[in-house]
Amino acid sequence: MSRTYEALQKAGTLSDKGLHPVKDTKRTIKVHNTEKKAKKKHIRPEIINQFMFVDLKDTNEIGVLAQRIERISMKSKSKVFHFTSSRKGEGTSTITANLISHIMEKKHLGNVLFIDANLENPVYHTAFGINLKPGLCELLKNEVKHEDVITRVGKSNVHIIPAGFASSIESSNLVQNNLITYINQIRKLYDHILIESSPIFTSSDALAVAVASDTTALVVQAGRTEFEIVEKALQIFRENECNIEGLVLNRVRHVIPKWLYNRI
Repeated sequence: MSRTYEALQKAGTLSDKGLHPVKDTKRTIKVHNTEKKAKKKHIRPEIINQFMFVDLKDTNEIGVLAQRIERISMKSKSKVFHFTSSRKGEGTSTITANLISHIMEKKHLGNVLFIDANLENPVYHTAFGINLKPGLCELLKNEVKHEDVITRVGKSNVHIIPAGFASSIESSNLVQNNLITYINQIRKLYDHILIESSPIFTSSDALAVAVASDTTALVVQAGRTEFEIVEKALQIFRENECNIEGLVLNRVRHVIPKWLYNRI
């Protein structure tokens, strides 16, 4: 288990349950399962372009995730990838933490910048042992420069910008407009830029970050996230002309053994 993951556990962000993969992009995927409802809701296949599925305990799956990002980048010239969810507890920090650990270990995706834009619940300054501020908030208010907030993680290919002091940001418009300007200024310096934001239904910052990014992946927890919630989140992003690459579906329960499922 990576040091980054352990640090995030101590910060109270992650659970020990892990994530489970699913790979069939044509199959209807059950998202909310309750005996109280006579009619179960499902996410329709046509609204899913499955971005990736991650098993927390399977390092190969984390590698597949990184490869998927790389393929999308080569195909669409996307460089700025945004990770968010509809609400808290979907596993976004777990996904990004393990992705970063893989990138650091395998030197994957070239020169990488990770931005902690989860202003409601910043945790990566704790995980990486750096100061919370100055960070993204101070940067967007033009109080500091890029070189004042960025930290290289050891001798790895990963650089991180912490969230900063969130109350210093007064408006999501400030986040969006200044983040767009900032991303345009630095995108040539990095091969990939990964951003995690607050959930879309708890903060308008998520939409601001999505607008500033090349593509967004929505993290969804199977068995917990309701169908209507997912569709509403996707609708908000699309109405604001945000590019949604697809869903990150985690904690899927298989009704058949994994080895057999992988052969289907």
